[in-house]
Amino acid sequence: MICKHYILDGRVQGVGFRPFVHNLATQLNLAGWVQNTSGNVSVRVEGDAHVVADFERRLISDAPPQAKPSIRERWDKTVRQLKSFLIITSDSQAKTGNHNVQVPPDHYCCPDCQSELLDSANSRYDYAFINCTQCGPRYTIIDSLPYDRRNTAMADFPLCDNCAAEYQSPSNRRFHAEPLACPQCGPTLTYTSTREGIQHDAINSACEAIQKGLVIAVKGIGGFHLMCDATQTQPIEWLRNHKPRPHKPLAIMLLPEQLDEYTHATDTHRQQLTSDVRPIVLCPKKSGVALAENIAPQLQEIGIIFPYSPLHFLLMATLRRPLVVTSANISGEPVLTEATDIHNRLQHLVDGVLNHNRPIRRPADDTVMHVVVNKPHVIRVGRGIAPLELGSPYPLDKNNTLVATGAQSKNTLCLAFDQRIIVSPHIADMDSLRSHTVFEQLIQELPALYNRNTTHIAHDAHPGYATTRWSTQQSQPRFAIYHHHAHASSLYAQTSGRNLTCDQNIMVFTWDGVGLGNDSHLWGGDCLHGHPGNWQRTLYFKPFKLPGGDRAAREPWRIADSLRLHCGIKFTSDDPLLHKMWDQNVNAPLTSAVGRLLDGCAALLGICSHASYEGQAPMELAAIAEQSNTDKHIDLPIIDGQVIWFGLIKWLIRKPHETAFAARVIHNTLAHSLIRQAVATANKTGIKTVGISGGVFQNRLLVERLTTLLPQHGLTLHHPQQIPVNDGGISIGQIIEASALMHKQSSRPL
Repeated sequence: MICKHYILDGRVQGVGFRPFVHNLATQLNLAGWVQNTSGNVSVRVEGDAHVVADFERRLISDAPPQAKPSIRERWDKTVRQLKSFLIITSDSQAKTGNHNVQVPPDHYCCPDCQSELLDSANSRYDYAFINCTQCGPRYTIIDSLPYDRRNTAMADFPLCDNCAAEYQSPSNRRFHAEPLACPQCGPTLTYTSTREGIQHDAINSACEAIQKGLVIAVKGIGGFHLMCDATQTQPIEWLRNHKPRPHKPLAIMLLPEQLDEYTHATDTHRQQLTSDVRPIVLCPKKSGVALAENIAPQLQEIGIIFPYSPLHFLLMATLRRPLVVTSANISGEPVLTEATDIHNRLQHLVDGVLNHNRPIRRPADDTVMHVVVNKPHVIRVGRGIAPLELGSPYPLDKNNTLVATGAQSKNTLCLAFDQRIIVSPHIADMDSLRSHTVFEQLIQELPALYNRNTTHIAHDAHPGYATTRWSTQQSQPRFAIYHHHAHASSLYAQTSGRNLTCDQNIMVFTWDGVGLGNDSHLWGGDCLHGHPGNWQRTLYFKPFKLPGGDRAAREPWRIADSLRLHCGIKFTSDDPLLHKMWDQNVNAPLTSAVGRLLDGCAALLGICSHASYEGQAPMELAAIAEQSNTDKHIDLPIIDGQVIWFGLIKWLIRKPHETAFAARVIHNTLAHSLIRQAVATANKTGIKTVGISGGVFQNRLLVERLTTLLPQHGLTLHHPQQIPVNDGGISIGQIIEASALMHKQSSRPL
């Protein structure tokens, strides 16, 4: 007989790992114990040597689906002749060198719980908080590790006798399920009508409101959603006018069997929709179906999400119709998590609130994905994958913890220590007080959850960003990272796919809607080459002026007028002051941004002259371009390192073109321009790997064209699937860029 002691780390808490270990040991007739520590699991086991060896192997091979365990340490111990195998009280003070703490994401309602939820003979029939060891909230309810009920938002819900018996029963699926609850002891639902007050039957009252064409707020896993009938135009128009969200597309919730009725989803779309993440997935929409036209105006794709919480399943079981599901917030702010905030800030919008009393410790919006060349790509990190775990090619010293504060829009935070990178859920644009509040909450809580103290900070180099202003007020050493260097460096995050090495040189096209460059100008249409900590700008689009500065992004007609003026074309502007601003360089900064160039092209074609959300003009331009299959493009010469775009603009203006044809030519032109730049850079540097980063590359049509063209020139595309190409990935790049600079500093001779 032998005795072994194991320390396991990885994702081993909040995934049913202790119950699994207990049952495995009991099955093998082994004695000992399993215990949660602060982020890890300790196991001691006694038995015959060959049985213990089998136990050790199966700890990894047979682990629960959500678990990702690894054995970090093993020791031989003295046999104590233990009589049974127990789950013993967690020890938050155990000295296990817990550098691999992992905070589990929230899990969708598993098939077993779904079945019980809709089974009228089950004790948890219609209970909106049903869960087990394999599903339910995690990240949004955890206060601290070890992951025990007392360290979660469920601490104030003592278990009833029946739930306690399940919790203690090794043969039960809810053996040590920390969010365990039932109608007798757990959280409860309430529905409050704006007009009629609290209603007796919460679910049915909420469903009746939706059926009547009303907009209601529904508290979910990571925050409130606004919901209404997706087949009725009027409630959607009301929602758009009062949120306000005039044109930005809205997601809809469908039952899986309804997907083919409303979309042209592929197997890849379906695989993502039914994955454990349960994200919003952008799917090609069918025309002529019974969906309101104002769900995704002027676009060819629609965001689809399947039910993932028990409450969703209950609503959809009753309604069985498409529902608009969008974050309950003021547009651009973080999702709201408290009913009092719904009352104070959205009372003018909602007709009722379906609330519950299980606290949400921190917000987590839904993850958003799209499919490009039959591969899923993350657009927004959120519920189901956050905190997102990545690897760093630049390991940090064990005493260092680096926090990156992200960008001004689509912001995320990032934490790094050892070889690990942890990405927060999407926060929001950083223009509001609530965004600042959530930002400051997460920047304190994220390191604390992983038992780390921040020693260094990375932030954007733009002095006007809210995240930069916060960073400069802190006492820790700081790294100011240029926006497009961060975009480029984000491609070096270690994911489950093909990874770059830390010293591997690549070229990266960083095309977006402007960011501060190291020459103090606004970049956004650039080709960089090098590696993190050593980026060189090789080529870039010839800069053009943005009359009105930031206003130009929401008024693309200003950019169209500016492009005309750059081309020497005479015309009368809608703004009599625009010519003077342009001539005298008054509030007309120069930029090379391809995102803004696309804005101008969309306005020139009459597609979008005013935008109510970021990226609206390029998105509508791309949707129209899908209607043409022309291969025509305009050659854009490269002169003195600048891509000259005059020929494209003059072609668009010279004579009227069919809109879809012209829109497709614009996309083809950009794709061929990138190829020309890539070939020139490859000839100059010998680099054959091409990375793409920046919001422009959310454009599926453009990326699919590049995927076809690059290999024809012996070039390889690097486009990681887990890293948002938009500013949601900036914090990741800041981490890697700063880590590379820290490595440079530590390697300098004394």
